[in-house]
Amino acid sequence: MENQDYGKSKEEILESIRKKIIFREYKPGEKLGENQLSDEFSVSRTPIREILTKLSSENLIELIPNKGAYVSQINVEKLGDVFLFRTYLIRLAGKLIAERITEKEIATLKSHLENMEGISDQRKLIWFDWRTHELLNKTTKSEFLQDSLRRLRNYTIRIELFPEENETFYDSFSKDFKELLDKLEKNDAEGAQELLVDHIRGYAKVVRENFIPEDLAPESNVNDFDF
Repeated sequence: MENQDYGKSKEEILESIRKKIIFREYKPGEKLGENQLSDEFSVSRTPIREILTKLSSENLIELIPNKGAYVSQINVEKLGDVFLFRTYLIRLAGKLIAERITEKEIATLKSHLENMEGISDQRKLIWFDWRTHELLNKTTKSEFLQDSLRRLRNYTIRIELFPEENETFYDSFSKDFKELLDKLEKNDAEGAQELLVDHIRGYAKVVRENFIPEDLAPESNVNDFDF
């Protein structure tokens, strides 16, 4: 079979590996060898090594000295703290987004959200949500804040694939982001902050009620999060 990943750029390979981890095509705890990935994507080990380092900084890969790279485990024990810190940072992000987003970036976001219309597939919606947060966080013009929010988001995103699909939850993606776009077009910084915080709180509630398997729930401190 022809390798469809042949000829991809480093950024495209990074995104491909990231998606395979998020959607658990690479399983938690699975070893990702440099030679294996080099063959899979038809590139040398140098860009693969750089990509693994990048994914390690995003909490998707664990680099173990003298052993190699492993897909990070899904750690439910940290969920409460993750949602707590993400809420504080997303409030700051909302303020900076409203203050710093440009008309061109608003147009890009609007076009992106229009492409979300009519999508019902769980995996596609999860990826659209991931990409939407990336677009939004980029408009803060703060790389440190972008990286911090990405790391926190990556703690939770793979949990969404545990149960059956929750249509109400996924339908809220488009609604929340459209309302946010309206706030941004009106330069409503306070409204943008509150909407993003409500989005995270709603997400945390759904994770607690729908996405944590019963056998893992006692280990999670997500119930400690102030809803």
